[in-house]
Amino acid sequence: MYTEVQLDTLVGPTHHFAGLSLGNIASMDNKGIISSPKKAALQGLEKMNVVMELGIPQAFFPPQKRPDLSFLKRVGFETVASAYDKCPELLLAAFSSSFMWTANVATSTPSLDTLDSKHHITPANLGSNLHRHLEVLDTTRMFQQLMANPDYFVLHAALPSVRQLFDEGAANHTRLSPTADTQGLHLFVYGDQTQHFAPRQAKLASESIARLHQLPKERVLILEQNPEVIDEGVFHNDVISVGHLNLFLAHEKTFKNKGAFDLIASTYHDLYQQHPLLHIVSEKDLPLQKAIKTYFFNSQILSLPFGRRALLAPQECSEDAEVKSYIEKLPYFSQVRYISLNESMKNGGGPACLRLRLLLNNLEQKMIPNCFWMDPTRSRLIGDLIEKYYPDTLSIDQLKDKSFLEQIAHTYIMLEQLFEKLR
Repeated sequence: MYTEVQLDTLVGPTHHFAGLSLGNIASMDNKGIISSPKKAALQGLEKMNVVMELGIPQAFFPPQKRPDLSFLKRVGFETVASAYDKCPELLLAAFSSSFMWTANVATSTPSLDTLDSKHHITPANLGSNLHRHLEVLDTTRMFQQLMANPDYFVLHAALPSVRQLFDEGAANHTRLSPTADTQGLHLFVYGDQTQHFAPRQAKLASESIARLHQLPKERVLILEQNPEVIDEGVFHNDVISVGHLNLFLAHEKTFKNKGAFDLIASTYHDLYQQHPLLHIVSEKDLPLQKAIKTYFFNSQILSLPFGRRALLAPQECSEDAEVKSYIEKLPYFSQVRYISLNESMKNGGGPACLRLRLLLNNLEQKMIPNCFWMDPTRSRLIGDLIEKYYPDTLSIDQLKDKSFLEQIAHTYIMLEQLFEKLR
């Protein structure tokens, strides 16, 4: 029995809007505005609560420690204040809470699909953005604890962080299959030859992960993202398409090759002798810019009992009459929940960005240490801590303030003490 576990990362107390993500329109447009780390963390926690209410297993990673002082020392700064004065760009990266977008941090392949019958995972090198690349070491350490048993799990090292192998994880990977217990068809999407914003996923990276994860060639499709949509702000493929089991929702402009949809459908049919639910959204029915603004395609699709599905969509989708009307006409979902994640959305991340899918069988789930599982009691304790210690607001100027740094350091101490109790 395979069940899809949702893995999220708690938002850190230094969540801010620095506009660090080139090509991410929301991040660029909201550069410099005042953030609310407390609100961001509580919103992320509430999304996890909704997932648990629906009966879906929910795991979590603690927030990575920020600021990353070891990074600042490696680039020649002994103090936060000196970095702020001389090179604020590096300081802002050192404070980033971008690890919260867990969909980017790795590519996961279930044991059901691999030739060695083990669950494979490769942390993403996140080489296209400095602030994200700083996460890789801690992310790898977390997976070493999460999936420690080598009889069940294979943890690969992140690919070398060079342009030819840039990898941004599951944000550019989709798995399709008739049921959770059926071997999957893996869609890897890469970018190339854009005019304005550089693509973040390299073809060689996707090919490498497919090999490392021991995927049969007939169950892998490597597809090129439409370069025009990357230049319009579709920095990851999960901003323009979403797939779950036999359902694949995608905008008509998703791929460079218009025949990609036919290839997906025919390959799926050859493997399973049935057709996928391939829903292609036209520009006429839902303009791409509206899809980007509301992050409709970054909604989270969840399997419910008796073959039903739930859609967790950003609150912004309900606030746009055209997008909301389109969602309500979709025949695939027994329920739609609109989730308030505006702190994440302002930096370019909807519900699906905040989680990584892990398809695990019963034995593999038992191998996950108890400290990584979320439940209502832990959610309440974490929520109480966030309410008490996380900053209500954060402006860029505060990052150099000594009293603010002391507050953040104390918050991390309290987080560590809580997580130690939860073990």
